[in-house]
Amino acid sequence: MAKEPVSKIGGVDAPCGFESHRLRQRAVSPYFFGGGSVILDRVLRLLKGRKEKLDYSIPKEWLPTGYSGTLKLRDRYIFVDPYEFSSTIVEGILSRAEQGRDYSKSLGRMRMENESTWINSAIIYGSFVRSTTAYSHHDPELFSELDSQQYSESGTFLKMIFMLPYLERMGFDTLYFLPVTSYSDKFKKGELGSPYSVKDFFAIDERYHDVLLGDMDVEEEFTAFVEAAHIMGMRVVLDFIPRTSARDSALMAPRVPIGSRRCGTSRCSSCSPSSSSARGSATTPRRAGTS
Repeated sequence: MAKEPVSKIGGVDAPCGFESHRLRQRAVSPYFFGGGSVILDRVLRLLKGRKEKLDYSIPKEWLPTGYSGTLKLRDRYIFVDPYEFSSTIVEGILSRAEQGRDYSKSLGRMRMENESTWINSAIIYGSFVRSTTAYSHHDPELFSELDSQQYSESGTFLKMIFMLPYLERMGFDTLYFLPVTSYSDKFKKGELGSPYSVKDFFAIDERYHDVLLGDMDVEEEFTAFVEAAHIMGMRVVLDFIPRTSARDSALMAPRVPIGSRRCGTSRCSSCSPSSSSARGSATTPRRAGTS
């Protein structure tokens, strides 16, 4: 597995075979695998200048070396202004960006790599985002509800950005994410469900949105994280697991009725002229035992 060839898909490095005809054919959001403007800069504009109380608790490992922001200590816990803290982290990362570089591209493309030998010496940090950065920010001794209106207690991509300086100090150069795609709530195990019950392989799950970023789209938040990781020289690898899709997966959605909206691609079997004419001339099949 470690020596498997690697194909670069947009902003992430992924094992060969995932850049399939199906993936190329479907109109994926430009933010899903990166692209366009520097989204991380937009994140900074959303955070910078806003003020909140010193009531956002963080693990001491998230506090970067030489942090100059205001903080409050209570027992063994650290409290910061979430907007001052997050904007300081993002601003520090952006200060390391080289002008003219498109950090939404994979590091393999940015470095003009033709081989995947980097994986032989990669120092990989595996993360299940939902739990890796889960933290009770309001009260560290009492885990709040995950849908809190004030702070996101569950893991988010913004909080993964908070962790990047810490991961860099530990020497990691590759981040391997367990599934972050949209997963189902049907027949779920426990209260949160499993990320391996994938509902849509082409969409980021909305539950990774951080309330600090207001109404920003979660796919943009993911792109901002990819850009931040690339600025710091870290690859991002995603786990795709098509063998464990949900029972209500988008792949099993009802076929598009004739005459309704279609995807419009010539390669699509539902939209090509030949298939349309074939449907128009075909007779309705009979079921066995009926007249």
